[in-house]
Amino acid sequence: MDHVSPWATAPNLPSTHYVDNRIYTDPVIFEEEREKILAATWRLVCHESELPEPGDYRAKEIAGVPVVILRSEDRSIMAFFNVCPHRGARLVRDERGNAKKGLQCLYHLWTFALDGKCTSITRSKGYDGCSLKKTTLDCALSERKSSAAWCSFA
Repeated sequence: MDHVSPWATAPNLPSTHYVDNRIYTDPVIFEEEREKILAATWRLVCHESELPEPGDYRAKEIAGVPVVILRSEDRSIMAFFNVCPHRGARLVRDERGNAKKGLQCLYHLWTFALDGKCTSITRSKGYDGCSLKKTTLDCALSERKSSAAWCSFA
């Protein structure tokens, strides 16, 4: 079934109205805004002072997508999708904290260094085709400007 965007045609508004209230309440319009505006633009995620030490992180949702922003060992700020590439479980559950020893999935204990590289796959013999060298966390774009950390999926 083809989806026709609610934005495809102008709503038929009475002359006493300036904005159709569906713009504020329609879930289809909200999802389209998430995809085309919120996920496609740079979003402020934190001030760099919130991540003073390697391993310090902030977990956020941007346009409904979970991300973790962290200070890496080389002191750069990195952003990753906050999901394990194995089964999609969240890697960090707290809003903020320190993952000095890396990020570990609670589901099967896969472990990732602060640069996103996989350092441990528990019982790796059971995962045909998986390799520590090939398994990494998916990066979101991150940028630092004027002491602020920004993230984008564009």
